[in-house]
This record gives sequence, C-alpha cells and structure tokens, in this order.
Amino acid sequence: MPLPNLRGKTINEPRLRSFMDELDALRRANPGRALILYSTFSFSHNYLKLLKQLRAGGALIALHLADGFMCGTVPLASLSGQGYFDALLVSNPYVLELPFLAEHYPFDAVHASVGTGSPYAFAELTRRANCPVIIDYFDFREVMHGGDEAIGRNFGITDMALELSLWRQVFTQASGIIYLDSPEVVADLARAHGHEPKALHFQSYVLDEWLAPDPAALRGQEDRLPRSIVFAGGLHKPKQHGFACHGSFFEGIRRVLDQGFPFCVINGCDPGHGEGFACYLDLARQRPDFTYEPALPNDRLVPRLAGFELGWNAQNLGEGAEKPYYFRTLMGSKLYNYLEAGLPCVVATESAYVADFVRRKNIGLALGWADWDRFGEIARRADWAAIRAGVARVRRESTMARHAPRLYSFYNEVAGRRLFAAPDGLWRQEGESL
Repeated sequence: MPLPNLRGKTINEPRLRSFMDELDALRRANPGRALILYSTFSFSHNYLKLLKQLRAGGALIALHLADGFMCGTVPLASLSGQGYFDALLVSNPYVLELPFLAEHYPFDAVHASVGTGSPYAFAELTRRANCPVIIDYFDFREVMHGGDEAIGRNFGITDMALELSLWRQVFTQASGIIYLDSPEVVADLARAHGHEPKALHFQSYVLDEWLAPDPAALRGQEDRLPRSIVFAGGLHKPKQHGFACHGSFFEGIRRVLDQGFPFCVINGCDPGHGEGFACYLDLARQRPDFTYEPALPNDRLVPRLAGFELGWNAQNLGEGAEKPYYFRTLMGSKLYNYLEAGLPCVVATESAYVADFVRRKNIGLALGWADWDRFGEIARRADWAAIRAGVARVRRESTMARHAPRLYSFYNEVAGRRLFAAPDGLWRQEGESL
C-alpha cells in the first residue's frame, strides 16, 4: 500500500462493455434523467440513505463496488427494485475498472465514497474521468495517520510520501467534496494543500421511511431514567491497526453493566461468524444482561434499535493507532441511526465534535471515558424529559428530505448544469443545524 498489488490482474472489458450497454438502455427508457455512477470499494449500509435521496430527486444510479455484499453478508442485489439503485456492477479488480468506466462512459457525474483503503483508484479516477467527480469522504485517511510513518505501518503503508501525494491529488483534483466530519478538517486540508475545494458538509441524516414510532411506553413518563443500552457500530478486532481501544471499550461495558444497565452490542464489523470477537461472545454467555449481535443492515437496524432506550456512541478511540485530531473531529453516523429509532445517546467528550452537537441539541449525555464508573450517577441527574423532547425535535428537523435541496444544489454547482431540480426553501430554515 498505497499501490495495490495488481500483478496478473486485468480489466474484463467485455463485461464492462456489456454493463455500458445496460446503461444505454436505461437512459433510453428514462430520457432527461441524470445518470450518476455511485462507486465505493466497500459498501456501508448508511450509503443507502444517500442513494435513496439521489433517486428521489430524479437521478438514475449505477451502483459500482468491489464487493457485492453489505455488512459482509447481505447481497446488494437483494435490494434491487427498492428505490436505491437502477443498475449494479460488482467489479474486480475495482482499482482498474473504476477509472476505466469513468473514462469510457459519459456519466453525468461520478460520486465516489473513499475511506481507509488505498487512494490509488480514486487518484486515477480524478485524473481520467470525463465527467465531474465528487469525492465523498467517510474517512479522511491522511488525517487518520497525519503522515506519521509509524502509524502508517498499522495501515500497511510502505511509502508514506506516495500515499500523501495520492491523497493530495484526490483532494485537489476532485470537482467537489462531500464530507461528514468537522468542517475544521476540510479547512485545515485546504490550507495544507493550497486549494479551496467546492465542498458540502452533509450528514447521514434521518431517513423518513426508516423512522421508528415514538415509544408508546414513554407516554406520560418521559422523564423516566433509560435502562437498556445499545451500541450499533464498528468494533474492530483487537489486532486490527493495533487498536488498544478494544480492551478499554470492553472493560467499559463491564463497568456500565455493573451499575445496573443492560447492554447490547450490534457489531457492524462482524459479518456473522464472530471470529476475533470471542470476548464479547464469552461475556454474553456469562451475563444475561449483555447481548452480542453481528452486523445488521440499516434498512433493518432501526426496528431493532427501537427496542432499547439509550444509544451508546462513546468509544475510547484515542487509545488507538490514529492521531487524536482524527477522533476530536470525526462524526459518528450511528448518531443518526439512534435518532431514527427515537433514542437519546451517550457520547464521549473526547470526540469533541460529536459531543458539541449532542450538547447543543440536548439529545443525550456527553461524558469522558474516565467517567464510565459514574455513568449511573450522571444519568440519574439528567433531565430526560428535556432530552427526549430534543430527540423528537432533531429527528423531525435533521432529515434527508429536509436537507436534500442542499445536496441537489451542490450537484448542480459541481456539474455546471442542472442535474436536479433544486427548490430553494425548507432547508434554509435549518441554518447551521445538522
């Protein structure tokens, strides 16, 4: 890394040409609609929200990825016809075929989600595409390691200078950038690279059709202390990237359990076989107040979350391999899954950007990792009626539909022409709110 091992790998051009023929037929059947190639190496379930909203605005979506599964187990093809995409291509080798597609087919735009993998494919994409390229950062890789050679080795990076050069190309050559972390990150990268990109700060907002009903059990007792807690997100294996945070999170769960709060972990990094997560499986066997479940796609997640009373978003990530700056500025998209389920949430003060959002919106508790032993005491002092009112308010306001005009306007600006009808209005009432 960052250059992938491409020895012996070639483009399957006949298969790609067949896919292009499929896209031609799709266009003929849908005249006047923009065709967007939405591409990512590994598909995360929260992308479904954005796909749904782009299609709701009238776009045709050609979904392109390296692995045809969501959460490691659910075939993406099973979602065909449900309003998420119009054509699907699983491509191997992805790093060669993504630039080829963008160079040889006249898409109206390419929307590429990038994160912790190699920047090679996306640097080639920005160099070779014959249409506007929007780079959607779900992780700022160069921020995670900060150019530190020792940290880079945890990611398998053998040539840091080349790694940084490729990420700089992605940032400076993209037609536009979408990101969910703190705007501070983009401002800092803009100064470092001497380039001010067209950029849109856009979250994995609440999707209306995934909303769980307000919990009937709370009517008349909104001030009641929540008891059952759920964590739904990625838990890495202890050996992955040298994450010391694994042990502290696991022990933190024990401390919360010992204070009388049942806890459930839904691990987005476990496709279902539990390999590497034996300690959680053992704990579930030892304690009836703890449950452990593998990944669950977001179109099925919210009903499961709604069976709990409090969402947990506090991980001791600062003990991991990445720079503390990364954790201070990141935004965990699971927060919006909790809002969809109607759950207040607990976040770590060390994740300062997320903690500030939770405090401003009054949708949960922010506490330091050192305070986990005092969680019960802190929770009993909280005004849960006010917090639950905040959750109800924010999940009405911070929706994909409400913010969609911002997304459509950004696409039009980046493309230099009207790909979406972008009515001005409702989202402006939200101001700076996320």
